[in-house]
Formats: sequence, C-alpha cells, structure tokens
Amino acid sequence: MPDFGEMAGNSATGRLSRACAAVAVRLTAQITRLLVAERPQFILWTPVLLGIGIALYFALPVEPAPAVGLAGLACCMWLCWRGRGPERIAGFVALFIILGFCAAQWRTSWQAAPIIHKTTGPVSITGTILKIEERSSDLRLLLAPSAIGRNGAQAVRALPVRIRVTVKRAATDDPARATGVLPIAAGDHIRLRAVLMPPPAPVRPGGFDYGRMLWFDRIGGIGYAVSHPETIAPPDSESRDFTMQPGIWLADLRLRIARHVRARIDGEAGAVAAALMTGDRAAIPEAVTAALRDSGLAHLLAISGLHMGLLAGTIFFALRGGLSLIPRIALYFPIKKWAAVTALAGAFGYLLISGGSVPTQRAFLMSAIVLVAVLCDRTALSMRTVAFAAFLILLLTPEALLQVGFQMSFAAVIALIAVYETLGARLRPHASQGPIRRLAGFFLAIGLTSLVAGLATAPFAIFHFHRFADYGLIANLLAMPLVSCWIMPSAVLAFVLMPFGLDGPILDLMGWGISILLQCAQMVAAWPGAVTTVPDLPQLALITVIAGGLWLCLWRGGWRWAGLAALPVALLIALISGTRADLMIDADGRELAVRQPGGELVLIAGRQNAYGPTRWAAAEGQTYLMRAEKAAQCDRLACITQMRGGHTVAYIKDSRALVDDCRLADIIISQTPVRHCPSAAVIVDYFDLWRSGGHALYIGKDGAIAQRTVAAERGERPWSNSPSSGYRK
Repeated sequence: MPDFGEMAGNSATGRLSRACAAVAVRLTAQITRLLVAERPQFILWTPVLLGIGIALYFALPVEPAPAVGLAGLACCMWLCWRGRGPERIAGFVALFIILGFCAAQWRTSWQAAPIIHKTTGPVSITGTILKIEERSSDLRLLLAPSAIGRNGAQAVRALPVRIRVTVKRAATDDPARATGVLPIAAGDHIRLRAVLMPPPAPVRPGGFDYGRMLWFDRIGGIGYAVSHPETIAPPDSESRDFTMQPGIWLADLRLRIARHVRARIDGEAGAVAAALMTGDRAAIPEAVTAALRDSGLAHLLAISGLHMGLLAGTIFFALRGGLSLIPRIALYFPIKKWAAVTALAGAFGYLLISGGSVPTQRAFLMSAIVLVAVLCDRTALSMRTVAFAAFLILLLTPEALLQVGFQMSFAAVIALIAVYETLGARLRPHASQGPIRRLAGFFLAIGLTSLVAGLATAPFAIFHFHRFADYGLIANLLAMPLVSCWIMPSAVLAFVLMPFGLDGPILDLMGWGISILLQCAQMVAAWPGAVTTVPDLPQLALITVIAGGLWLCLWRGGWRWAGLAALPVALLIALISGTRADLMIDADGRELAVRQPGGELVLIAGRQNAYGPTRWAAAEGQTYLMRAEKAAQCDRLACITQMRGGHTVAYIKDSRALVDDCRLADIIISQTPVRHCPSAAVIVDYFDLWRSGGHALYIGKDGAIAQRTVAAERGERPWSNSPSSGYRK
C-alpha cells in the first residue's frame, strides 16, 4: 500500500525546493542585471581589493613564506586565463587581492634593515645628518650612522640604516639662533654620545604600532643625546653614499625655508606658516595643536588636497589671467596649457618641499592628472582619478593603508566627489548668476564641503584619536575663506618672491591671516562641549563603516543606498563587542591602571601625563586617568587595591613584599621575578613583561580573567623585535 503521508510530505518538500530555486534564480538574475549596469564602476573597486590583500598580510600573526604570495598569484592568473564567466570574474577579484598581499610582502622584504634589540648606551655615534626637526625645547636628528661603538668596539649586532636621536636645544643652540643659523645642518658628519633604544612597541594590546611605522622608514632605533654634537670631517668620497644627497639637499632646503619663515613671522603664526609651506610641524606649540584639533581645524596642518589644489589653482589662474591681459600672447598662444604646465611644476616643487607625506602624494597625483587632462583638452577630476591615485600609492607603499593620514584623506575626497557628482548638475546653474548668489554659493560650497568631509572622516577620528570636534562645521566656515583667499595665495606669492629676497611683506600678510585663523580656532575650541571623547571602538565596527561608505560612494545605482545600513550595524557591533580592559600594565612595569569596583579606571603607578597612561585614558574616552589617592594602599614596597569583580590586585615593587602580598592578592603584578605564589590566579612578573610587553587583563561576567599581550597581538613579524621573535637583529 502506498504511504500517502510520505507522498504528501515529499510533495510539500518538492514544492518548497522548487520555490526556493525559483527565488534563487530570480535573485541571481536581478544581481546580474545590477552588475551589468554598474560595469563602468568595476575599476573603482580595484584599489579596494588591493587594500583587502594588504590588510590580510598585516593581519597575519606570522610572516608568510615568499612562496605563498607567488603561488596565489600564479593560481589567480591561471584562473583569469582559463576561466569563463563567473570563474573569470572571481579570478580577477582574487588576483587583485593577492596582488595587494604580494605588494605588502615584497615591500616588507625591500625595507628590511637591522633593528637595535635592547637599550644600549651611552655609546659613541658617528654618522651623517639626513634631516633636522626643530622643536621648542630640542632638535630631532635623523642620522645615517657609520659607527656605533663603546670603548673602541661595536656596540650593536648590526648597524641600523637610520636612527633618530633627540638633542636638547641647549646642546646645539647658540646666539646665532636669532639669525636662523645653527652649528649643525643636514649633510653634516657628526659625532655624539647617546642612549639608544629599540623602536617602541604599542603601549597596549591592539594599540598604534609606532615600531612598525619606523620599520618601513628603515629607522632601526631611537634615542637621546647626552653630549654636544661635534661636527667632524666627512668620510672619503669613495665611501660616501651619494644616493642620500638629493634627500639631504631637500631636507636642508626645507629647514632653511622654515627658519626663514619663522624668523620673519613671530610666535605661533610663524610656526604654522612654516608648517603650511614646508610640512615641518615640529615647532608648533602643543597649545596651538590642541586648539586646532579641538576646533576641527587640525586638517589644515596636514598638507593635502586643500593646500595642493589652492597652490596649483592659484598658479594656474593667476598666470592665465595675467597672460590674457596681453592680447598678442592671448590670441596666438595656448596660454591655458602654459598655465597648466607651470602649475604642474609648482605642484611638484611643493610636493618635494613639503616632505611628500601620503596625503600630499595623493593630492599631487590627482592635481597632476587634472592638469595633464587640461593639456589634452579633457576633464579628469572624477572618481577614477581617486582610484588611480589610491592604486598607485598602495602598490608602491602598501604600509600607507595603515596610516590615519591615508585613510582620512581618501575618505574625504571619495565622499566629496560622490556628493558633487550627484549634486553637481543641480548646483551648476546657480554658479552663473549674480555676484550675491555667487558669494552665497561660495559659502554654501564651503559649508557642504566641510560637512561632507567631516562626516566622512569622523569614524577614523573617533577610532584613532577617540575624539570628535562638535563645532568643526562652524570653525571651517570661519577658517576656509581665510585659507582659500588669503593665507595660501600669500604662500604661493612668497614662494615666487623668496629667491629674490622680496617675500618679506607677503610673509607679514600671511602671518596676519594665520593669527586671525588661530584666534578663530582658540575661540571655537573654548566653547562648552567643543569636543566629545569616545571610548575605544572595535576594529570590526570601523571596517563595517568603511565597507558601507565605499558601497554608497562607488556604485551609481539605487542599491548604493544599502550602504547606509552599515551605520546601525557598526553601532550594534560597538555596543555588543566593545569590551574595555580592567587592568593595564606597561612593558617596564612602572605604569599600572586598574578598574575599580565602581567602574572607573584609575592610575595606581606612573605619571598621569606619561605617554602610556594618556593613551589608556584616550581608549577610555577620557583626557587623563585619575590618581588612586584612596583606592590603593601603598608603601615603598608594594600597593594593594581592589578591582572590578571583587579581585584583589598586588603591585609589587620590591621582592620583600612578595611573601605577605602573595597570600592576600588574586592578581600579582610584579616588577621583580616571581618564583612561587600558588594562591594567585594571575601572575605577571618581570620576565612576563620582558617577553610579552604590555599586558591587559579582562574580567568576564563569570569572573574569569582573560589576558592580552602586546607581543601576542603583534605576532612574529619583522618589526616586532620581541625576545621570542626570530626577526631580532
């Protein structure tokens, strides 16, 4: 007999399967139609895929073998060649991802250089000055060392390619400072005594890796001088590296221009003027930097698209306008192309003089493409221009992906182009109307630009700096007319007149404009609620916002608006996975912060203004950590405090306190080795800190204690320099 129940069940299952298959077919067809319509936009995603590959490389816990990337590249190329339809598309997607992975791997290998693995000194250092940064109380010298020794012997295992040494100004300055002359200059061969240290590790697990940044700059150590630099005879010409000479010449020129500007423009305005013209921000007082940051104007100090566009635009329109006044030239010669060539040369010179940071490189590439398009009688400012600039920068310097300057610069320009491509047709008719409407349109454009750029860069500012300037839009409305119509045109004219010694009055004019700008910044920064501080955000939340923003800006169809869904998703991720450390200890064991039962993170040991505690406070969404005046019982041997979750923490400064405090505490943090303490649930002693660097402890809802360390987060990478790393030099 047939089982009618089973037949009915099979029939229902079959209908459901057929319905699901039909939905899948319709969905696939709809996605295919959307992708076909978006086909011109595919090229915009190539730098995104490249960035994914670079991010995968830097996320690895160990350094991959060279064959891994090459094998993946070969497989993807074979798939692109042999595949058909979806297989070929998948092959091209994978190809660009693997290309980014390989580019990062090759760049790491290319930049490899010896690292100083432990604090050494004082030692005698002989080397050539590559760069000088003048700060208020000291100088920072970038040296190419030729010898690092002590008592006639080599003091390091392998000589670093570059080191960075801080010299107190009293050790190098003299009365000639008023004339802008110092006893040392870029290119000099000097000898000094200094204490050298390894490139610093992050101050907390998952924090900014300054040592990785120095690795890609080929800086193998940092330190401070304990003697006067002594200029000595340069080495024989046969042994000198003449490949360094162009960089030394540019560094010296940059420093001379900065000194000249600061000598003409007094005080804070002179330091800011030098930064705008040469990219040298070292002399800007901290109070000025804080005012610009808190008012939302810190982007003015980073030479990027605003500065490059204003400089190139000023040269282009001034030269073209001037030549158009001469009929014999304007009627018979291509003055527009002459102006474009001159502006391109000026932009390239500005790139060199300003130091060539990643935002400056991006701005120059985009300006160059636009000016070359003028030479070819075409229009080039589009999203493809941005994609080309991003692709080139990531391919040549993959580490730029991790720099906040790269992230914020491209986020702002992508958002601006996407908005103006959408609204340009509506705004263009108003630009040709009367002067009042044009003036209103100018301020509307400034407001819209500031709003869009501020929203685009806000996630990165919150993630990296844990703060957001609430009145940034107002500050930019006040500042941008000054920068666009007064300060930067004055800088261009000063550059032109400087070789003839006629730039003095123009620099005075520029200084007055900067003084007004700084007054605006200080006024806005002083308003109540000018800054909102934000606790540490999970990386996944930032990645979600980036993905949604790219989806919104790079596609053209209606489905682009789905990218807005990334914002609530990112917020949900931040709320769910946003766990904060309950105990922080630095690698030296001298700075300790513990979360109290009330929930606040307080400083048990160390200085409030030290670098580590200030970074811990920023991750908490605070300006600084409160001292544990009453929260801890301290003597000269140890401190005892209560921690969230009912745990008792003992901070041991002297081994004589171990016997008593070991019986009292659940968690032992010790500056000395701990050989035996069976009652403690967690022990972090001298050797743990030496091996693994800074520690962070987390108390779970069940009372369990989890640990994260700097060494584990960094992994076994060439720049990690941990005692367990195979890459110690």
